[in-house]
Amino acid sequence: MNNWVTRGLLLSSVLSISVVAMASARAAAQIASPSALSGANSAKGESALGNLVADALRLVARADLAFIPASMLEEKELAQAANTPEAVRKVLSAPPAEPVVVVRVQGKQLQSALNRSLSLFPRRNQGFLQVSGLAVVFDPSRPEEDRVVEVRVGTAPLDPNRFYTVAMPESLARGGLGYFNLWEPKEAKAVTNPRGEKITLTEAVLARLKEGKVTANTNGRIKPKTAS
Repeated sequence: MNNWVTRGLLLSSVLSISVVAMASARAAAQIASPSALSGANSAKGESALGNLVADALRLVARADLAFIPASMLEEKELAQAANTPEAVRKVLSAPPAEPVVVVRVQGKQLQSALNRSLSLFPRRNQGFLQVSGLAVVFDPSRPEEDRVVEVRVGTAPLDPNRFYTVAMPESLARGGLGYFNLWEPKEAKAVTNPRGEKITLTEAVLARLKEGKVTANTNGRIKPKTAS
């Protein structure tokens, strides 16, 4: 076999290997590409989008916990890489300038708020609360006002007498969606940036997305009690 034929065969082999390698790399990139965060069923259960927004509020406010009601979430998907104001606003039903605030809430009031959130389950409820910083187990067979059977803040049980700092949208802090008797609106404090400007819901979510530490999965923050 002459040298030209040998060189041609070698070049053909190299090209074939390169094509296969590129195809494999593309396939791997597709598998590893971030999934979208879904807001589906936010009005009756935990959602990945709800977790993202609740986490964003808690972290930007440096609060113990956070709530975001289903009424402020669209049942759409948000790509994890879509960290632009326009993309975030498409999945939020809240006004663009809705501020984030912090309220001090006693543990027993938090449990009452969670009972209210779960009172209509499995029906849809615009007042259903997506949460951050806590995990809730509830029994849908119990009376509507007493469905919560366990709440854990981190690894500790909820203390009914302790006061916790809770981040939430300002309209919820003012008693919207029937939560008017569970916390004091006048105690709500706006979360501000270093310039003293109020941080909005959209800005909080954008900051969280840009950190790149989000997941498209739910993780059992709100779940019904399993049959024994």
